Amino acid sequence: MRTTSVCIDAPVQQVWAYLARLEDIQLWSEAVMTARCDGPRSHGVGAERTCDLAGGITIKERWLAWEEGRSFAYEGVGIPLVERAQNEWIVQPQGDRTLLTTGAQVILKGGPLGKLLEPLLAWQSNRMGQRTLAAFKYLVEHGEPPLVKHSKLPRVSASC
Repeated sequence: MRTTSVCIDAPVQQVWAYLARLEDIQLWSEAVMTARCDGPRSHGVGAERTCDLAGGITIKERWLAWEEGRSFAYEGVGIPLVERAQNEWIVQPQGDRTLLTTGAQVILKGGPLGKLLEPLLAWQSNRMGQRTLAAFKYLVEHGEPPLVKHSKLPRVSASC
């Protein structure tokens, strides 16, 4: 599982409150145009989210684990060229700041051909992950989403 982290200048409860608002992902992920929770749950194990992405792609996500105030994990389906994708998000208090860590495990379709594409996917995923974490950090610390493209945000510290 590939992981990426960011140090956020806010207490863990505040970071978790933003992270747990599953339908607000479009505030900090440029790829997500709209997000909605389908079904009776909008948080916790069994919650389901549908994300409409740029380029007309729709993916569905289902929460597999949820430890209130600490972490969650979900799987995504409907992602082009992806057999299986799973993400985990963890918040850890660091004094009056918070270390947010996200991990992704992606298995591509296509057997050996998919294996050849894994280094490219890993590079792109890391680049997008850094930008998304920078946007999330901005949202939490300023109370509003960034008004600039995420690529224009300053690089973020991976440790507190």
